Amino acid sequence: MKKSLRSALDVALVGFIGLALAWLAWGQQTAPPSPSEPASNLLIYRGILQSVDPAARTVAVQGAASVSRVFFLAPDAQIIAKAKPIGELADLVVGSEILVRYQEQGGRNVAHEIGPVNLRSP
Repeated sequence: MKKSLRSALDVALVGFIGLALAWLAWGQQTAPPSPSEPASNLLIYRGILQSVDPAARTVAVQGAASVSRVFFLAPDAQIIAKAKPIGELADLVVGSEILVRYQEQGGRNVAHEIGPVNLRSP
């Protein structure tokens, strides 16, 4: 009798642990980001601003080992320049060190945030 009661308690305990783990795993699942919103896991590129093209809405940034990348600004891109929390492309200063937070979309680097290194660090 004691042996069967202990076995029943062991089975119940294992079942409870299994249910708790399943509940935790289910709680960890997140919905994929909608296409209209940038994902929270943006990539970061740090370098010197080489050029700004307001007409094409692009910036070129030279990073480590003289590797230069071109970034296309997302329509809702946030630009922080000259201590302005809401800046324009024209506010960016060529030659300044910047951070670009971006996503790779369709083979292009799409910038969602550009700002000086001293204000935003990864």
